[in-house]
Amino acid sequence: MSVYSVHLPPRSAVTQKQQAENLASLVTQSGAYAIAGGDWNCYGRGELITAEALAAQPRHLRPARMHCQPDGGFLPNYDVHDTLTAKAGMADAAVQLRAGARDPAELTPTGINGGGRVDRIYLSGELAPAACGYAQSDTGGSDHEAVMVLLDLSKVTATPPGPFL
Repeated sequence: MSVYSVHLPPRSAVTQKQQAENLASLVTQSGAYAIAGGDWNCYGRGELITAEALAAQPRHLRPARMHCQPDGGFLPNYDVHDTLTAKAGMADAAVQLRAGARDPAELTPTGINGGGRVDRIYLSGELAPAACGYAQSDTGGSDHEAVMVLLDLSKVTATPPGPFL
């Protein structure tokens, strides 16, 4: 099993995507069960990020967290999430669980700047069925909440494909 602790740069969507591409390559080439979690400094799919929430963000966070539209509006930037899910077959642990298996039950922001779940845990496709619980909690020492996923490894039925040579 491979575990990756992530802290993507908060000010560059290009650098975030590049690092996500590198991680996706590592995960798929290793062929091991993989967990990647931490502060992604960008959005994942699953919860609604409104135009109002995007417009209210501090300007220094806008380049990495949103796409500007020709009409002056904003759309959330999901490039990192899409890279991990589409290219590496990973799953956002909190999104795939039913509300009753999450604490809090709803998908809620994990950072105070601009809302959204900027802190997430992704699981490789073969490991994703093992997710049985998720929690996030204010630690009191950060502007982010801690996130945790619980795994029931008896639910893993697929063997990882092994390293690609």
